[in-house]
Amino acid sequence: MPALSKETLETVAGILEGLAVSLALASAVAGIGFFAANRLLKPLQEKEALEQRKDFLALTERAAKAERELLEVKERMTDRTLNKEQEARLVSDLRVIDKIPVQLRVSMSDAEARRFARLLKKPFQDAGWEAAILTMTILPPRGIGIVHPKIVPADDPRMELIKMALREVGLDPTTVPADGPAEPLTIIVGGRP
Repeated sequence: MPALSKETLETVAGILEGLAVSLALASAVAGIGFFAANRLLKPLQEKEALEQRKDFLALTERAAKAERELLEVKERMTDRTLNKEQEARLVSDLRVIDKIPVQLRVSMSDAEARRFARLLKKPFQDAGWEAAILTMTILPPRGIGIVHPKIVPADDPRMELIKMALREVGLDPTTVPADGPAEPLTIIVGGRP
C-alpha cells in the first residue's frame, strides 16, 4: 500500500478533528438533555430515559473513537527520530562490532525516510563505520531491512549484532534477500511502519 502524502494525512486529520469536535458537542448536548430530563421531567417514562442514556453512551463512544483515530493519523504524520540516548546507545553498540562498509538505501520519493536515513547514518559514522546514503527509484518495503552482504559469511555474528543494536533503539530490522551482488552491508530505510 503506497504511503499517503502529508497533505492527504493533514486533510484526514482535519476531518477527524472536526468530527471529534462535532461528536463531543453532540455528546455534551445529549448529556445535558439526559440530566435535564431526569431532573426536571420526572414523569418521563423509564423507557425514554434509557434510550437517551443509550444515545449518550453511543455518542460518547463515537467521540472517543474519533479522538483515537485522530491521534493515530497525527502519529503517522510525525517523522521517525532517534533521541540523544538512542543515538549514544547505537554508537556504543556499533563501536564494538568489526566494521564493514554500510549503504543506507532510501526511496527518493519518500522525504521522511530520507530524513530518517540521515539520522541513522550519523551513529554509524560516529562509531567509525564508512556509511553512505543511496537513493532508489522504487519504493522499498516499510520499516528497516538489512541485506546480508556477499562479502560476509552467512554465519558471521556481526549481522546479528547489528540487528540487535538497531533493536536496542526501538527499530525492528528484517532480513531482505539480496537482489544482486550486495557488496557493502545494505540497510534499506523504508517508509514508516
